Amino acid sequence: MKEACIEMMQRLDVGVYRYQINRCRVEEVWRLVRYEVPHPSNMHRMCYGVYFSKKSPSLKPPGWGSILAHPCFERSLGFVLANRLKDTTLLATQLMDVFDDVFMKDVSIRQAVRLDVQAVKDRDPSCRSYSSALLYLKGYHALQSYRVANALWNRGQKVLALALQSRISEVLTFNVL
Repeated sequence: MKEACIEMMQRLDVGVYRYQINRCRVEEVWRLVRYEVPHPSNMHRMCYGVYFSKKSPSLKPPGWGSILAHPCFERSLGFVLANRLKDTTLLATQLMDVFDDVFMKDVSIRQAVRLDVQAVKDRDPSCRSYSSALLYLKGYHALQSYRVANALWNRGQKVLALALQSRISEVLTFNVL
């Protein structure tokens, strides 16, 4: 019994240590995401297997407008989600305002979205970069959208939360029960 207790304490210490390491890495997520996306001034470089030329300004690397044009991770995520979930009744600009409002007012949600992208990058063998999780992964998008819908529901904005949930279900074919 005593050995089992000691072993459990050691596991807990390791878990706390890992959490502290992850917490430090969470602060670096945005820097790493921005580093992964080539800047338009370097468009002559190869990006995702395609060479971009400085002579054709209309060609921009994937993710440039979604990542480099925004000041923080949460605003970038809000932009990506809003453009993915938009339709004729829920405009992208309105959705972006909703996502910004929730992300910027709740520190725990800000930390959770960064921890989630880090977990996806660390655990999903098909995810090679933070930026690919932010831009393309449907499961990550659904999780963060439902996180926002839940925050809206808890604030008393039930109609907006239900509309968002319905749109998430329709676009991402993903339901959380």
